[in-house]
Amino acid sequence: MAPNERQNGFVGSKATSEVMFNKIVILMGTFLGFAVLALMILINSELPEPYMDEIFHVQQTQTYCKGNFTYWNPKITTPPGLYLTTLGFLKPFSELYAFGEEDETKICPLFILRLMNVIFTCANSYLMYLISAQIHRFAPRTSRLMLLFSSVSLATLPPLFFFSFLYYTDPGSLFFVLLMYMFDVNDYQWLASLFGAISLLYRQTNIVWVFFLAAHTSLKIMNRSPDKSKRRSLMKSLLQAMPQILMVCGGYALLGIAFIAFLVYNKGIVLGDRLAHEAVLHLAQIPYFLGFVSFFGFPWIFTSANIKKFMSISVRYPLRVVSGVVVMAVLVNRFSYTHPYLLADNRHYTFYIWRRILGREGSVVPYAVVPVYVFTAVSMFQLLQRKDAHFKTLLILCTFVSTVPQKLLELRYFIVPFVIWRLNIAPTNPAVLSLEVLLYTAVNAFTLYMFVFNTFKWPQNNELQRIMW
Repeated sequence: MAPNERQNGFVGSKATSEVMFNKIVILMGTFLGFAVLALMILINSELPEPYMDEIFHVQQTQTYCKGNFTYWNPKITTPPGLYLTTLGFLKPFSELYAFGEEDETKICPLFILRLMNVIFTCANSYLMYLISAQIHRFAPRTSRLMLLFSSVSLATLPPLFFFSFLYYTDPGSLFFVLLMYMFDVNDYQWLASLFGAISLLYRQTNIVWVFFLAAHTSLKIMNRSPDKSKRRSLMKSLLQAMPQILMVCGGYALLGIAFIAFLVYNKGIVLGDRLAHEAVLHLAQIPYFLGFVSFFGFPWIFTSANIKKFMSISVRYPLRVVSGVVVMAVLVNRFSYTHPYLLADNRHYTFYIWRRILGREGSVVPYAVVPVYVFTAVSMFQLLQRKDAHFKTLLILCTFVSTVPQKLLELRYFIVPFVIWRLNIAPTNPAVLSLEVLLYTAVNAFTLYMFVFNTFKWPQNNELQRIMW
């Protein structure tokens, strides 16, 4: 065969493979979109009125839709990013639905508002793929198809996926964090900072993840310096690299300055009900986060390779492992807070997790799972072995800062650090990925069934109540 024929055959095969992959992307995207939309329609038919926090979000958005931008519900503690995005993106559909009628019930109705998170969920899965494809482009034993399946699986993480059908801030907040991350890993830091700014309009605490990316990029720039002397101090390295850091990360710096100005003006980070969201040193959030990872990351954490590695570490460094167990036990015992909301509302799974596992006084149950926390922590970083030390250190720091000040045990606080950790694991094992898909599908099926069909009433209230994350 002539060289030109071989080359043409290779190009043709590659083109065919590309076409096939694009078809799979479209097929999976269509399936996910229709599945989420169908579930949203089901939930909307069973629950046609705003539920729980939706009451505040829907009322505020509908107020904006009517052109009133001066009213603000003091119970809302997050900025108006979701409402403004909905107004710009879905208001035209709302106008078409109303078709010139003055009926207030047709101005940004609940069904239209809930569509926003259907869109965010589908977009999140695609952003996860783009980020994974860039991060793992040189990873051995993986493929674009594996990365695609991995991204769709991660997008169905149960405490995140559940809110695809309700009008909550979580899918939109994650969308703009992922958009920032996607541009950052592709070295478009100024664009990344723009979407980081938008993410702050969803959740003020997203500033932690702006810092995460800014700090990691800055450290990478410092490491590229031609002066490799080990004696060079961190401050000297920083000063030497500062012009390039400002050139690349200037957008992040401006965003940080603007956020500090907001803190000064607002006299704190919380909007609205400050008493319910006071900052504390809730160190037990760290073992609770590890418990979250051990469950939702179960297929990745509890592998034979991780178990063998942990046993090896336990034999070589028994004092370190025992110290880790003791520290975790102390954090659970001495640095755990019980928020009034946690005890007062039996419509959340955390209410039952606290009463039956974590908050049982005089029980060994809260301490029986402590070794699992230590094993999970070791395994998490074993899975990040291809990442540099700066990345791992910053991930620990930012997870600490984003969770520990929170008095309330709320699983949604763990979503962003979990997603960032999970995105940086190269999906090389189809069996592990398949197990994750099965786990998430089972949990989602259970929680959605409980929410839609397992309703109950409070003695003092005749309205139907539902259990949710």
